[in-house]
Amino acid sequence: MAGGSNSFEGGTNGVAVSVGNSGGASGDAFNEVSGLTYANAQAAHGALSGSCGSNGYGALAMSGSGTRWARMYIRATSWSNPSSIESMRMIFGTRYFSARPNASGLVEIKYFNGSSDSLQATGAVAAATSQWIRLEIQVSTPASSPASCTVRLYNDADSLTPSETITDASTAITTGTWSQALFGYNVSFGGTAHIDSVAWSDVDWLGPILPNPPTLPPPYPTAAHRASRW
Repeated sequence: MAGGSNSFEGGTNGVAVSVGNSGGASGDAFNEVSGLTYANAQAAHGALSGSCGSNGYGALAMSGSGTRWARMYIRATSWSNPSSIESMRMIFGTRYFSARPNASGLVEIKYFNGSSDSLQATGAVAAATSQWIRLEIQVSTPASSPASCTVRLYNDADSLTPSETITDASTAITTGTWSQALFGYNVSFGGTAHIDSVAWSDVDWLGPILPNPPTLPPPYPTAAHRASRW
């Protein structure tokens, strides 16, 4: 079982996120980062998130082969440019699947084959703006059949039920060795965006960050228990 996650909680508001300062209390350090700043203006969970600048992203290292899953919370004031950096990339070698809302907010699955990308599928439900949403992605790269990519959109960010599921099962690629899960957004075309609670796994869908259940007080001793101590 393998995976990685970063909550941004180990950072300092207003400080640029770097490879060196992205671990610790935040979780797993990014192995590549650009255009991200720790910010307390918005947070899906805890006190901090990553504010995206121009081409803003952070990447967690992956390895091995087989099916991988990833999750990202994102809050954007607009989906301003369909050709800006994908919100999520699942990278193997020089190739990757990606997911992002287009300018209309509809989630797209794209595949980059090492030299050019192609649109594989488009959803029908618009991703919400100016509130936290959750995107989750599953990519399978089998040894002898076409890869498949499934993306789940959650406009209710911590819901267990997706607003929409988009799937591409037709891409003619086979096995690959995983290298990175990348999370981010490019705001150079307008608006603001923050990301939070990013993670990947080789086990299953990651699901939402749920609050810890309350700690209940110990039960009062029964009469029999009290009697046994007398």
